[in-house]
Amino acid sequence: MIYKYLKVIIVFLVSFGSSLSLFSQKERIIDNRSDYIIYDQKKGPNVKKLMGNVAFQDSTTTMFCDSAYFYDNKDIDAYGNVRIYPDKGNTKLTGKVLHYKFETRIADIQEDVVLVDEKATLRTAAIYYDMNTSVGYYPNKGVITSEKNVIVSKSGSYNKNLRTFFFKDSVTVTNPSYLIETDTMNYVTYSKVVEFQGPTLITSKEDSIYCEKGWYDTNTDISSFRKNAWLKGDGKIIKGDTLYYEKRIGLGKGFGNVEVWDTTQNVIIRGNLATVNRKNQTAIVTKRALLIQVDKKDSLFMHADTIRTGIFTELRKDSSAVDTFKFARAYHHVKFFRPDLQGKCDSMHYSFRDSTMEFIGTPVLWTEKTQLTAHYIKAYIKNQRIDKMDMNNMAFIVSQVDTAHFDQIKGRNMTAFFNNNELYKMIVKGNGQSIYFPLDRGEIQGTDKNESSDIVIYFKNRTLDRITYINSVNGVMYPPDELSGADLFLKDFKWHADKRPHKWTDIFNW
Repeated sequence: MIYKYLKVIIVFLVSFGSSLSLFSQKERIIDNRSDYIIYDQKKGPNVKKLMGNVAFQDSTTTMFCDSAYFYDNKDIDAYGNVRIYPDKGNTKLTGKVLHYKFETRIADIQEDVVLVDEKATLRTAAIYYDMNTSVGYYPNKGVITSEKNVIVSKSGSYNKNLRTFFFKDSVTVTNPSYLIETDTMNYVTYSKVVEFQGPTLITSKEDSIYCEKGWYDTNTDISSFRKNAWLKGDGKIIKGDTLYYEKRIGLGKGFGNVEVWDTTQNVIIRGNLATVNRKNQTAIVTKRALLIQVDKKDSLFMHADTIRTGIFTELRKDSSAVDTFKFARAYHHVKFFRPDLQGKCDSMHYSFRDSTMEFIGTPVLWTEKTQLTAHYIKAYIKNQRIDKMDMNNMAFIVSQVDTAHFDQIKGRNMTAFFNNNELYKMIVKGNGQSIYFPLDRGEIQGTDKNESSDIVIYFKNRTLDRITYINSVNGVMYPPDELSGADLFLKDFKWHADKRPHKWTDIFNW
């Protein structure tokens, strides 16, 4: 019995003060040291209890604690001030309890766990860290701080080689400038790039962003979003297959099925490529561009090669004050449709300041049975309805009577007046000419040809009703069938029925 206790004392003295033991397990050497070592037979054979400044070395991994049980030179249960350095890098793991298997090299760390990387710190209740792959998994709530970013999730993992955190379930990223809420997310610590892999909402004072896949560089405030992506801010909502956004300069781009919705003006612009500049409040949409002026009764659909909206700044006369107003412009192959009005031209300009639409480049407009043409047309909008229209230089109005006869009026300039978007009167100024086919019970009574300096035309039930000639120079009423061929048409007559859109989808057919 005395010999037994002497043996224990001798082992204790030999082990005291940074004693070092070498063990071999599957050709691996496990180093350990401590201030005290005691063999604890109650825990099992070959179980050592190490106390005071305990340290273990397994390959490139170093572990420290206050006390530990070392089981048959294979497993460790460590307690108090646990510290693990997985390799020679800057990663550090701390906690209160550690279970470590040398065979698998997996560390199970419990209670007040802290993982410190070069650029981030994770705090959680428990973590399982694989020394072979340098990957740690935490099944409980984790909080990561990385400079100004605080990231919270219900579970997650860390890959040291990639220096990437993976977050799952109820993830939030809090920053003084924004809040990110998502389902699944990666965070690269060295680049501070956030990658989204599930439904994600980013909110700030200026805007809100949603996507189900994408990335956000928290260093540069540059981001890219995909899958049901949208951006909302400054009274606009932008959607697209892919959205690219540089927050600091206010530059956004959209690719594929892009939609820009101006909620203040109730205008929607669609296309396959869009560029939005928040600083000068401009938006440019191309590739099958479509503008929709939303109206409760009759929405306007317009297609062009390029559609641009923005803010125009103008200095007031005799004043230092500045006026700003919105505008919309459409360039090349413009075509539009509304049930009561259709048209085509080379370009169109709409000013929200005075609610005017300018049609430039051989414009043609149709309203019911009437075709309007001129070198330049300007329409005045009131309550989202055309109130008046100026037709300048070579103004021409045509109404079809039947397949062979057309009422025609031509003049230098014309002004058309509308009531509830229905043409009811026109005034011709300068060099007025007309060919008119009066009807009686649907039968043509003759051909009325007239020349006059000015003409006033009245419409009823959306067809030509009567004409008043002012300062008539020459007027002749010909019997039916007396005139034929070119005599039935004014010079420069053109009928563009084949170009007219009959439904909104026709505006894409030029």
